[in-house]
Amino acid sequence: MRANLKPNRYKQYKNGVRLPTIDAALRICDEYGISLDWLYRGDRSRLSDHLAIDLARIEAAECSHSR
Repeated sequence: MRANLKPNRYKQYKNGVRLPTIDAALRICDEYGISLDWLYRGDRSRLSDHLAIDLARIEAAECSHSR
């Protein structure tokens, strides 16, 4: 259990069923090296370079699979 979250709770956050509490959000940010701006707003400006690159690759792969 990364960030000390139960798998079902993490899945709810990931699928947009519920928003994480601020405590859970901070644990996620600490665990994955992301900012609250990214987690809540999708603002990539404070992501590390390697995370931004990885995210772009994932999005490109998802885009090519949906065509």
